Amino acid sequence: MQDWKEKLLALQENDLIRDSLGREREALNAQWKGLSQAFLARQEEVAGSQRLAVSARAKCRALEEEGRKLAQERQSFQVKTAEIRKNDEYQMAMAALERYRLQLQENEERQLLALEEAEKAEEAFLQERARLQQERKTLEGQKLALGQKARQLEEERARREAEREALAQQVPLEIRRLYEHLLSGRQQGPLRPWAVAVAQGVCQRCHRAVTPHKLQELALDKALQTCDHCGAILLEKLS
Repeated sequence: MQDWKEKLLALQENDLIRDSLGREREALNAQWKGLSQAFLARQEEVAGSQRLAVSARAKCRALEEEGRKLAQERQSFQVKTAEIRKNDEYQMAMAALERYRLQLQENEERQLLALEEAEKAEEAFLQERARLQQERKTLEGQKLALGQKARQLEEERARREAEREALAQQVPLEIRRLYEHLLSGRQQGPLRPWAVAVAQGVCQRCHRAVTPHKLQELALDKALQTCDHCGAILLEKLS
């Protein structure tokens, strides 16, 4: 009986390692996805910064165009004012010219503020773009390292997978079928061992007491014993 225990434990160890490698690969995939999503978010932030800069510069152009139109209107009105002969009409024209002057002054002030805002927005965009370029280099390095680690995991997992068939063939068919059945019914999550020792009369998988009869049978080492509570294959010793 001792020989099949060693073969079963070797098979189980292989399965536990492959399961661990698979979960590590999933963690790498999640990390890769997280890095990609974070970088996409940063790209959108930089794109937003660029849109603000473009909008600020467009506002400057609009104010410049508004100022040119006001200046043209004022000049045209001033030419017409020279032809006015009546005093009351002349006074009204002067008042209109003053309004033009005030509007142009306000426009110039708004242009200065808009220009300042546009320069700040453009500078912020350039800084964000420079940071994004550096972040891109960092991301490429991180993804390269993750890719290398993933390939190593896949190679190790493939090697373990190739070894498994040979290990499984060394376990007696009845025991292997029971073990595979236990594996197939496992719940989601990290793989737990199904071939476990009995320590101080307790199954080391479910931590429930093993009956005295089973303990006696284990001591005699004559037949396969399973836990009445969790179904695990019971072994008196693991070495």
